Amino acid sequence: MSDYAINYVETRNNNMTVEVNGFLLHSKYDPIKEAQRIAEKEYDPQGLCILFGYGLGYLAQEILNLSIYNDNLLIIDPLYEKIDHQLTIDLTVMSEKNDREWARLIHSKLLNYSKKIKVICAPNYEKICAEEYSNILKQVKNIQSTNQVLENTTRNFSEMWEKNYVYNLLELKNTRNFDSLTDSYSCPIIIASGGPSLIKQLPLVKEIRSKILLVAAGSTINTLLKYDIIPDYIVSIDGGEINYEHFKNISDLPTTLISSFSNHYKIQQQWKNDKYVFLDGGDAEFQSYVERTFGVTVPLLYGGASVANYAFSCAIKMTTGPIALIGQDLAYTDFKTHAEANENYKIVDEQYMKARGMYYTDGYYEDQVLTDDAFLLMKNDFERLYQEQSQGRTIFNCTEGGIKIDGIPQISFHSFCYDVIQEQQEVLCATKVQKYHLNKALYEQKLKDEILFMEQSIKQIKIARIALTKNSAAPQFDKKVLKELDKADQLVVKVKEKTIINRILDPLILDIMTKFIAKPNEKPEEKYVRIFTQNEYMYRMLEENITTSKTYLEYIMGEL
Repeated sequence: MSDYAINYVETRNNNMTVEVNGFLLHSKYDPIKEAQRIAEKEYDPQGLCILFGYGLGYLAQEILNLSIYNDNLLIIDPLYEKIDHQLTIDLTVMSEKNDREWARLIHSKLLNYSKKIKVICAPNYEKICAEEYSNILKQVKNIQSTNQVLENTTRNFSEMWEKNYVYNLLELKNTRNFDSLTDSYSCPIIIASGGPSLIKQLPLVKEIRSKILLVAAGSTINTLLKYDIIPDYIVSIDGGEINYEHFKNISDLPTTLISSFSNHYKIQQQWKNDKYVFLDGGDAEFQSYVERTFGVTVPLLYGGASVANYAFSCAIKMTTGPIALIGQDLAYTDFKTHAEANENYKIVDEQYMKARGMYYTDGYYEDQVLTDDAFLLMKNDFERLYQEQSQGRTIFNCTEGGIKIDGIPQISFHSFCYDVIQEQQEVLCATKVQKYHLNKALYEQKLKDEILFMEQSIKQIKIARIALTKNSAAPQFDKKVLKELDKADQLVVKVKEKTIINRILDPLILDIMTKFIAKPNEKPEEKYVRIFTQNEYMYRMLEENITTSKTYLEYIMGEL
């Protein structure tokens, strides 16, 4: 609704309320008491509060009165610029009707994959701004779902990532810096992903194969090979054993591998052709570690939840020419999980739909297609990457099926092949740079020093754990205990700074930030129990994580 009839009405207790299209935004009797009642009933200080509707500001003010920190309140009001006589508060009210901006703001307020979001709708706003309110609820559900996927991924794969990060250091000497491929090509790039719609595009791929650079996203390589198509590049980031199974029998392909440090280490070790390496955009600390230890720089590359997201970022860096996505369904098109030649292909039945929590969303052809939270996260990442990296670029979604990726223009794959690609297009080979050079003797010494530091750290943590259990001053900590705890806390910082320990700590950090939050009006005894439990858990997990990482370092010491 874009037309609003707005009237200001004096209340019975001499305050002001406002009527919009016949609906009162506040009580005509006592708007302050009404706001207090709503705030006390609905407000939760433990999470992010989204207040939909500011009106004259009564409810926002009462929520602020109850809040501990102002930064856990986000106010959205499409009517804000149209209403006068408002209370002034020290917070920005978001009034722009932009779903993407609303989502960005909500994300910016959430830390550590938090899903604690409480939406409070001010009186009658759900009637006056029904479409906007519905969109906010959809955004919140979307964010909660994607954060759950991210948290699950972090908890399930952190130790596996740690192992691959450490073991892939052994192969660094046989790889090249991915940044050296930046703008190496001006030809078109086609990114092939393994969605159900891929197969119908492969005949056209064969027709224009000599005019394009073909990049395979992960396990899609096996589908292409079954159709006698060999890609120029393959991007791989997945560290699981199942990903290695896709690669173990194709390591002699005349295809260049582009991989992250999270990729299964055996893929890098066994790949016989050229290899380029990068780090995930969130790996700045590990990048610094590699620079300190080896004196070389591994570039950061921002991707997303899937290997296809990274293949997209790779293509944007590699060529100045046009880019097309094919097989990027991000949906269970025709009730299929993958392209039919993919090793993971299966037909979706009711049981599988329930297990994956599938639902319908907007499709490529403005239809409704079946998807799930994991696919939705990948879709969001494509939209973010396109918005951040596509300036001045020609990029099309030519999947012709699956989900609609908002923002990326859609054309048929035939149009891309015969209208966008120029007849005289020539694919030139990229100039190769030297492989990384590592000083073996220096690295061996640094590894020895690091292992020794880890051993000393484990001893200090054991001392802190013993001191914690022997504390006799409960519900306080005596000075000797505090001294040992302080040493251990300083040690945590040093471990992150001086050692390779990286992703394996992510679940621990996540728990510390989310599971030991002080309650409102916490009693001294409750505070003591919370801090004691937090420290006991932290030291126990630190000891386990450092011990695990030490075994990884000892392994590569033996392989040098």
